[in-house]
Amino acid sequence: MSRSWLKFGLLAGAVVILLVVAVVLVRGAGTGTGDVGEVAATPPAGPSATAEPSDPAPSSAPASPAAPEPTDGGPEPAPGSTPPPGGSEDDPAEEPADPEPTPPAPGMEVPAGTVDEVVDDRLAGPTVEAEADSAELDGGITVRLAGAALQQVEAVGPGETSGTAVVVDLELTNQTDDPVGLDAAVVTLLDGADQIGLPGTGEPYSPFSGAVAPGDTAEASYVFRVTEGAQDEPFSLSVTHMPGAPTVVITGTAD
Repeated sequence: MSRSWLKFGLLAGAVVILLVVAVVLVRGAGTGTGDVGEVAATPPAGPSATAEPSDPAPSSAPASPAAPEPTDGGPEPAPGSTPPPGGSEDDPAEEPADPEPTPPAPGMEVPAGTVDEVVDDRLAGPTVEAEADSAELDGGITVRLAGAALQQVEAVGPGETSGTAVVVDLELTNQTDDPVGLDAAVVTLLDGADQIGLPGTGEPYSPFSGAVAPGDTAEASYVFRVTEGAQDEPFSLSVTHMPGAPTVVITGTAD
């Protein structure tokens, strides 16, 4: 009897062990199948080490223009710059056009000719030969040579020389109704050797200046260095008291 229960207990224990093993195997097989499915459904996290890189996508932005070539002897142009209009950079620069002359003011007469011709025409006037050391001009102006003498003078200004000079004394009488300006008076001397006397500004030089009132007389003294040996020869004195006025020519001799 005891042996029968022992056999029955061993058999039951074996059955239990087999059932436990079967359950474990069945549950293990089910768990493995689920893992395989999840692995198959999940994509790889990144490219494989053996995968080749794909070609880059073409860019839609336009390519930048090539920088112009620098010209010889000039600075290199900045990238993207364009040559100036009207020609290439190698073309020589055009010379500027001459400025347009300024038109004269309304009513102003512009004389024709060169500058010298215009100046001479504006300043030149008729010539009047003096009689008895004086000449009366039309309009009431009288010019007279009051005296001429040889005198030692000292050089004062640039180009002047010291020595014997002809000193002439002049008078201008205004018999007109208006003051006469004398600031632009011109006095020259031509000596006996037909040479222009060199004017000096040393004593007693005192030229015409200012204005002479109607009925008054203005006095002046002029100094001229003349050619050596011509001091005693007759000279020719020209007096123009204002631009455009007649020139009085007086012949005299220095005492």
